Amino acid sequence: MKGRSAGFTLLELLVAIMVFAVLATLAYQGISGALRAQEGVTETQARWTALQRAQALFARDITQLAPRPVRDARGDRQPALVARSGQLSLVRGGMPNPLDFPRSDLVRVNYRLVDGRWQRAASPVLDAAPGDAPEFATVLTGVSRAELLWLDDEGRWRGDWPPPDAPPEALPRALRLRWELAGWGTLERRWVLP
Repeated sequence: MKGRSAGFTLLELLVAIMVFAVLATLAYQGISGALRAQEGVTETQARWTALQRAQALFARDITQLAPRPVRDARGDRQPALVARSGQLSLVRGGMPNPLDFPRSDLVRVNYRLVDGRWQRAASPVLDAAPGDAPEFATVLTGVSRAELLWLDDEGRWRGDWPPPDAPPEALPRALRLRWELAGWGTLERRWVLP
């Protein structure tokens, strides 16, 4: 009688391959789930960072309002702050001048909402010349609606600024901003203005 040769049978190999395949599938699903979770966290973190930057930039602009009227491209006098139908134009102070050049520290800032993008344009030239158009940059995406409400001297919230018969340098007492953010809902901020 001959001795049995050492090795695995075909059945034993098939069982080992099947066990390995099941373990590999479970490991792949675990790693894939962890990677998807990491991508979700990274995306949410990037969105929160963009939101915080947009809020900080807007807060800096709005809390440094200056009551300096401007002139439009035709030379007509315009209020320092104009807010109508989702667009905002204001004059703010606070531009740094570290070399003490003989120039103003005022800036003209415009905001608008276009196709879900909250956009901003800034220019050190306050009075517009014919053909001037602000160059907008997107500050925040995923904004489905932006509502600005202004508190007047009589304690009423207004959707537009300035109120009728207000002087061009008139500024509101407070601002309430509401953003409708896709996937997040409503975000509201309020500022007492200078």
